[in-house]
Amino acid sequence: MELEKIKKDLKKKKNEETVIRYARKISKSCREEESTGEVLVLATKLWGGGGEEERFLAIHLVASVDRELDASHWKFYRGWLKEAGSETLRDGVASRIFGALVMEDRSWLRVLCHWAQSDEARDRRAAVMAVFPRTRQMSDHEAATSVLEGLMGEKDDGVRGAVSRLLLECLGIDREATLEFLVQWRGRISPALLESILAGVSAEDRERIRGT
Repeated sequence: MELEKIKKDLKKKKNEETVIRYARKISKSCREEESTGEVLVLATKLWGGGGEEERFLAIHLVASVDRELDASHWKFYRGWLKEAGSETLRDGVASRIFGALVMEDRSWLRVLCHWAQSDEARDRRAAVMAVFPRTRQMSDHEAATSVLEGLMGEKDDGVRGAVSRLLLECLGIDREATLEFLVQWRGRISPALLESILAGVSAEDRERIRGT
């Protein structure tokens, strides 16, 4: 498909859902006419354009062939994470691309645990967002807590918000195990994170987490 036509059509898409549907349409057309590899080539061209909308579409194009991704793609899309100019794009790269790789291969968790220890808030938030799909879709509570262990004292607002959401997701999957995890780490939980967590649980659970 012609790049300029795609960019023109993209301007008519008003929300994420319409962009996702458009990405799937483009992906299907590319695979019918050429190959899966062409989808990734097109995504790279769109990303290189630098615009927020083009990059958002690029992420969803890659996500449309997520089953074709392998270890060779991890390093390449790590560059996208560094180049992304907004939290929305960084979260998209982390959850849609790295999240797909983690879904397919649990051993990538060791990399996410390393990111969780990074000095860069960008990497710490990416670690949380990348484990989210596996946690939610596969009910892999342990995958989430393995990443969260390094983030319980988090001070950055953006990272802390992601941590809080993931913990609440875990509570919905395995409440007892998550409560035990929070009790285990309560001495290291940052006050702001603790407040956010307590706001989403019952009075009984609040007492248990606090140890009162």
